[in-house]
Amino acid sequence: MKVSYDWLKDYLGEHAPSADEIAELLTFHSFEIEEVEAVADDTVIDVDVLPNRSSDCLCHRGIAREVATITNTPLEHDPLAAAPELAGTDSISVDIKDTAACPRFTASVIRGVKVGESPEWLQKRLKAIGQRPINNIVDATNYVMFTIGQPLHAYDATKFPQVAGTWQFVVRPAEEGEVVSLIAEGGKNEDRDVVCKAGELLIVDGSSNTAIGLAGVKGGRFAGVDESTTDVIIEAAHFHPNLTRQTARRLGIVIGASKRFENECSRELPLYAQRDIIDLIIDIAGGTFEGVIDTYPVPQEQVEVMVRTEAVNRLLGLTLTETEMIDLIQRTGSTVRAEAGVLYCTGPFERTDLLIEEDFIEEIGRIYGYQHVASVVPEATELTEINSDHYYSEIVRDVLMQEGFSEVITSSFRKKDVIQLRNALASDKSYLRSSLVKNISEALDKNAGLTDLLGTTDTRVFEIGTVFDKTADDVTEHTALCIGARLRPSGYSGKKTNSLLMFAKNCCRT
Repeated sequence: MKVSYDWLKDYLGEHAPSADEIAELLTFHSFEIEEVEAVADDTVIDVDVLPNRSSDCLCHRGIAREVATITNTPLEHDPLAAAPELAGTDSISVDIKDTAACPRFTASVIRGVKVGESPEWLQKRLKAIGQRPINNIVDATNYVMFTIGQPLHAYDATKFPQVAGTWQFVVRPAEEGEVVSLIAEGGKNEDRDVVCKAGELLIVDGSSNTAIGLAGVKGGRFAGVDESTTDVIIEAAHFHPNLTRQTARRLGIVIGASKRFENECSRELPLYAQRDIIDLIIDIAGGTFEGVIDTYPVPQEQVEVMVRTEAVNRLLGLTLTETEMIDLIQRTGSTVRAEAGVLYCTGPFERTDLLIEEDFIEEIGRIYGYQHVASVVPEATELTEINSDHYYSEIVRDVLMQEGFSEVITSSFRKKDVIQLRNALASDKSYLRSSLVKNISEALDKNAGLTDLLGTTDTRVFEIGTVFDKTADDVTEHTALCIGARLRPSGYSGKKTNSLLMFAKNCCRT
């Protein structure tokens, strides 16, 4: 994700670390950095946010929160600090047919807007991170998404038919073969009609049963915002990550919104996004906020996780005190209560990845700094039992290497053999090997032409590996040794490779 340094300073303050310092902090505690480059009079940091942190860090606030956590400093401005307080409205109704696929749906109405170009500051920020400005309403939805990580979509309210003064939204599974017309994708001029699979999620105009959007993936052409728009409806919802991912991948529509939904941004974000976009639209496009509807049938509770202090030090190889652990966890925005050597931790609502003990232990380790984990040589212990396979394999290995043989390790899977796998890794790996001979023969063939390059007169290899036998009732395995060589006979001229002699033979098994 491309991150604007000027944008980050909105949350970190003017005394924020430099862009290069932020890149270094993130590298050693959180993420890989692809590049730091100057863009106009800004600096852009390209951060490789992995899936385990995509729920909260595919946005500027998330990266700023991460920097604040690492440096143990508070955010100067945090858009998620205070819960939104928004007036309700009766002019919109929402009917969610599958609350597992769509746990939450919010929609707000803003009347009297003037659609046009975004102000220069907004265009500059979007361009810095590689986004194309469109108009002030659409740009506002993108700006808020890149600020707090919640996707939004804007509809022209005047293009919606109303029933008894109410706009009716329905969120339902698509029928097989149902068609939805989508707006043009970024950089493309043509709109697109897609044919849905049964079960994919649609947003529908309830008055006409017309599909107006592919939920979590792309907004529809129906009720698109243009220069004539005066009243807008803003949607901010939460859609199931797996369903969103499957639909987006099937249609090849992997864009900013679908990436965030498929990584399960928090269900608590929609109202924060509504508050921010209402303020932004009124500021840059005028208008009056009428109200918001929030359909959230089963609110999600934060998970309290039990973290054992002894498990923290045992897994990380540290000797942190309970007080130090509590401080490190609280720096993430989590709450902690201690009781008899156990920490009961609850992550902030935007951290949907903090679900088990190991998640919090990882947080402690990376924030404390892996560079502070000292290397310790284990104390020598007396062996009470020797593994016979390992013992004799080492003896055989030493002898053969002294005689000029090289050890090879080949795949345990074959295209054809005796024991077939129920769930094969690939079409050429459908069977377990019953012998090492074929693998060694193939190794000799592949290396036959390399003797001159290696300065040898012949090719000698061996393998010590597991092979599998099939009995009437079961599958058994044993360790086998196979030795192979391709030798130059006396008088060999080097002109005919078929005059070389080769042998490969299973020599022993244990």
